[in-house]
Amino acid sequence: MGPTYAVWVGRVQPFHLGHLEILRRSLRSQECPHVNGIVCHDDAVLDDGSASKHTRCYNPFTPWERYIMVRTCLTELGFQSRVESVFIPYLWPSDWGRTKLYLPDRFVMCTTNKDREDSAKVEAWDALGWRSLVIDMSDVDVLSSTTFRHAVLDGRDWREFVHESIHDYFASIDGPARFLRSAAEVRGRGGPASRRPPLGLPG
Repeated sequence: MGPTYAVWVGRVQPFHLGHLEILRRSLRSQECPHVNGIVCHDDAVLDDGSASKHTRCYNPFTPWERYIMVRTCLTELGFQSRVESVFIPYLWPSDWGRTKLYLPDRFVMCTTNKDREDSAKVEAWDALGWRSLVIDMSDVDVLSSTTFRHAVLDGRDWREFVHESIHDYFASIDGPARFLRSAAEVRGRGGPASRRPPLGLPG
């Protein structure tokens, strides 16, 4: 039988220092290989008109752009052989089980203890009979995409929040301006909608 993989699934819009710190902790605490599942959306989800984090204004970067960010950073830090990146389609909360189609045969689903949404993921995985692992982040302030958006809207330099290895690439795709426009639209919509249960794929 093959190895067990530690699986992290998220949008990484964009890949920032909070994502990197969580992954670093996971790699330090688990010797097994890792899978980074990059969530992809279709147009019907992105254009549904709500303020959900799975709509277009929350997702300004393409799957390939996010893949390049992740792989560039992991390669710079020497983690490329320990972390495989794959694309996973966005699935509604009720369809969590279909995620297994895109994962290795043996896996443990990983998340953190930073918020209620993470706890809801563990509950969903438990209901499916999947193993899960929670990485403790209670001793640090973990940067979130929400924090990043607020910071750039308040005039902070985006370079403070993105690993230096991807600064040039992020600038080359007009990432700073695109992220700023996205952040402004999110703020204008008043944040994520609460009408759907918080069991979707992580941010």
